[in-house]
Amino acid sequence: MLSIGTKCIKCTQLTQFFHKDTMLLMKTVTARFARQHFADILNEVHFGRKKILITRSGKPLVILISSRDYGEKEKKSKK
Repeated sequence: MLSIGTKCIKCTQLTQFFHKDTMLLMKTVTARFARQHFADILNEVHFGRKKILITRSGKPLVILISSRDYGEKEKKSKK
């Protein structure tokens, strides 16, 4: 597995999909690291069911989640 640091971030529009008004703890990587280790990151997200925040210049850019987790969140949001 990758040795990726974790970073606690306050919910923003990017993370509201997951948690509202809470702190979110997830693995973070830089965009450069993500490019260099893309296959490993995909495996960790898919098989480890982890969420990974990708940052650029220290700012949140995207969150990678597994399709299973996304489907579960979609079902919950439609209720």
